[in-house]
Amino acid sequence: METADIMKTLEESLLFGDLKDEERGRIARFSNEAVFEAGDILFHEGDPAEKIYIVVKGTVAVEVGLLGRRRRRCATIATAGRGESVGWSAGIGSPSYLSSAYAVEKTTALAIDRQAVRLLCTEEPSSGLLVMKKLADLASSRLSRTAGVLANMLSTASHDLKAHLAAVESLNQVVLGGYAGDLNEQQKKFLTRAGERVKGLVSILDEIFVTPHVEPCVLQTELVPLEEIVCDSLIKAGPMAAGKRIELKADWFGKLPLIPGDRARLKQAFDNLVGNAVKFTQNGGKVNIRITDDDERRQTIVEIIDNGPGIDAGEIARIFDDFYRGKDAPIDGAGLGLSNARRIIEAHGGRIWAESPCRGSKGAKFTFTLPRLKRGGIGDEIGN
Repeated sequence: METADIMKTLEESLLFGDLKDEERGRIARFSNEAVFEAGDILFHEGDPAEKIYIVVKGTVAVEVGLLGRRRRRCATIATAGRGESVGWSAGIGSPSYLSSAYAVEKTTALAIDRQAVRLLCTEEPSSGLLVMKKLADLASSRLSRTAGVLANMLSTASHDLKAHLAAVESLNQVVLGGYAGDLNEQQKKFLTRAGERVKGLVSILDEIFVTPHVEPCVLQTELVPLEEIVCDSLIKAGPMAAGKRIELKADWFGKLPLIPGDRARLKQAFDNLVGNAVKFTQNGGKVNIRITDDDERRQTIVEIIDNGPGIDAGEIARIFDDFYRGKDAPIDGAGLGLSNARRIIEAHGGRIWAESPCRGSKGAKFTFTLPRLKRGGIGDEIGN
């Protein structure tokens, strides 16, 4: 590609089109032509971010990886045509590409070394700032698109998988009911256990699906009786606690307040935290829910305390991260229970933290706060 062609490509590009000829000339010194056949990879996610590519002719697709236990799959989040760019990671100083790119068809591109943007920012700060702003806008757009694609995939997968699981459970109940013939006790036992596993899968799907959808703006806010939420969580955790001979109880004084919030989300947070405490408490242990009022700050404080093995000091800071599973975590679960609980509590204006040990040399305590109803009036509080 001749220098004149490179200059014309830079002038017609969305990224460098607003620069002066002299400034584009500086960029041109670090640019060269690159030709890709259909299916060729421009760069892989995680590769050193060394070049920005401007499409001259053809189409480039941008992908992000979806982590799996056995295979790595990808989702396309954007395509770039003539004058558009890919590889923005190199421009903003990222050490590695945050996505992958491949040629959808035979494509000619202008490959620009990351050093060009760095020198532009040093020698012409105002122009460099203009280019960096465009790169930041592009990065923001691609990241928003990524979040939207992943949220849509989660929603679709959750709906489709839950539909199939519901059908399996329905047929399972038909067989358990004797409509397909008599069953012996061992067969009933196996079918009952299979039904429990199906319910566990549905619970995991619910945890995954809630991840991108817990924000204050999407909560279905009403006045929620906190006592009802706590009692429901105790009932749900009861069978697991009974099976492990765990003493499960709750303590509070007087009538619990109404909490402005989303009933379903608050119940999910309580279920996750109480279920987590029961899951990690050893046979014969204790799990206690303690609820107190902080009148000065107009908030309710909830503590969930167990006398299990506790949490390693090195893991305390990470247990609320998405998909994080502690080294002693059981196999079941998606690693989203605690992170979703954090999202829900924070979306309601509260905060959550963990302490360990809390009972002598072991045990863990999860504490969270929830704002109470203001005295100013119900309508003001719930946004009516």
